[in-house]
Amino acid sequence: MKFVIFSGNHEIGDSDLEHADPHMGIRMGRFRPSHGYGPWEALIQELSMASFEAHMTREEDEERRRLQARVAELSSKISTINLRVETKDGHRVGTVWVHIEDYAQEMGAEEREISICVEDSDTYEQYFE
Repeated sequence: MKFVIFSGNHEIGDSDLEHADPHMGIRMGRFRPSHGYGPWEALIQELSMASFEAHMTREEDEERRRLQARVAELSSKISTINLRVETKDGHRVGTVWVHIEDYAQEMGAEEREISICVEDSDTYEQYFE
């Protein structure tokens, strides 16, 4: 099933949410951006790279603290996007969080992924089983 991703009232892309961790209530899949993604693309790409770099920095040093602070700052900005997920026919999927990772600039257009955590087991069963 195709799911549509919105920022507020603007469609920004879609996904089949084809991968699952049902015990955790998580779905993930390839994110296919639409025209409405443009205003958020650079911010999401920057957060994705900063998160990756913070994760890969092994030593607890000034650089790691700087990266973690940058991730927190960017995450705060991303939270204002108000991401939501709907079915193709307009039914809102209740979620705890929606997260997009975008490495397209570094690795190619196919390197975009979305993960969601649904709000409860009933929601998971309704849309994914």
